[in-house]
Amino acid sequence: MPAFARAADALLTAARTGVSHPCDAAFALRVTEILATAESLTTGGAR
Repeated sequence: MPAFARAADALLTAARTGVSHPCDAAFALRVTEILATAESLTTGGAR
């Protein structure tokens, strides 16, 4: 489970330093918005 250990380490570092990871929840939200827009455009919908 090296990936899990790295993720836990990144979470602990963010909690300890107060500096969020570049791939935080805001990043995930933006990626989701972009993917939803792309899906809408490829299926004929408009956003």
